[in-house]
Amino acid sequence: MKEKTITVPDYSVKFRTIVPDTDEGCVQLEIKYSEDTKKIIRQASLVTDTPVKAKFNLGNDAEQGVAVTTELLRYKVKRIVYSALSDQNKDLLFVKDLADTGVLKLNLVDVRKIDEITTSFRENLGLVIKILTKYSDLETSIKFNLKLENKK
Repeated sequence: MKEKTITVPDYSVKFRTIVPDTDEGCVQLEIKYSEDTKKIIRQASLVTDTPVKAKFNLGNDAEQGVAVTTELLRYKVKRIVYSALSDQNKDLLFVKDLADTGVLKLNLVDVRKIDEITTSFRENLGLVIKILTKYSDLETSIKFNLKLENKK
């Protein structure tokens, strides 16, 4: 009997934090996609369209008491995928640099943003994968068996 080998995609995201030696007031979060994750993110994106600007909250500056934001380019996302995602960090999945190179570095001013972003990636990337693998090229059929009785 011939064995069949099945290759399972590696949909993974790695996070690494770097605390600077100096008192810069930030922590760097590095986000890295596997090749399979890059492919599925690009599959969910409209990469032929012009990327759009999106603002991202990097946390609240404790000294100044204001939110620190940055503006990054992100790909537009297919409506069926985007409508299923939640929270303000969902756009991070589709940042152009991350989708193209597989790496993004963010300088966060609030360490609580690390948990917020990693949780968002876990939930939203799971939904992207589910939508594009479970519902992609889905073909179903329903069969009804009817039994007709003649009562005379």
